Amino acid sequence: MFIIRHILLFQVRHCVREVFYERARINVVPTKDGIKENDENQPLYALKYIKDKPIRTITGDQFLKLVSGEKDKLIKVVSH
Repeated sequence: MFIIRHILLFQVRHCVREVFYERARINVVPTKDGIKENDENQPLYALKYIKDKPIRTITGDQFLKLVSGEKDKLIKVVSH
C-alpha cells in the first residue's frame, strides 16, 4: 500500500511539474535602483523588461542573471 501511494504521488508531482513548466510565464520589472544602475554595460540590461516570457525558454545563463539581479534588488521577477 505504501509503495503504491508513493508511486502515485511521484507521478502526480511529475505531471504538475510538466504542466507548470509548459504554461508558466514570467514578468521582469526593474526596481528604482535597477533603473539607475542598469545601463548598457551591465549583463542584466537585456533582461530588464520582460513580459510573458515562457519559463521553458529561459536558458541557464539567463536564469542566473535573473536570480542575481533579484538578489541584488535590481529587478523584480514575478511568475504566473
